[in-house]
Amino acid sequence: MAQLESGASVEELGAGEWQQFEDQGRNASGLSPRVVQEVFSMARPDGDTPTVGRAVTADQATVIVLTSVNEGEVDQDGAEYQQLRQFLTQLEGQREYMAYQQYLRNTAEVDRD
Repeated sequence: MAQLESGASVEELGAGEWQQFEDQGRNASGLSPRVVQEVFSMARPDGDTPTVGRAVTADQATVIVLTSVNEGEVDQDGAEYQQLRQFLTQLEGQREYMAYQQYLRNTAEVDRD
């Protein structure tokens, strides 16, 4: 891992069998859930310098060399996107209303006779 982090390529190391995966999502089949979790928590590669990580389970150790990250595509006209947008709008409205109520409580002056 130290050699990979210092810029050595996988081919230069000659460190046995490597598998390459491209365009994998969070629900990738054929990959260990632990590997997928680690890949999606890694920092983005900086230019041509890959990010190196590892995933260790009871029966397997995996070295991960992340070379690129693809931006997801969103269908902004799709029903799922519209539902999520509406939900987040409602959530933000509720948060703003609660903050306003708290502001009123904090600034209210109450006289009791």
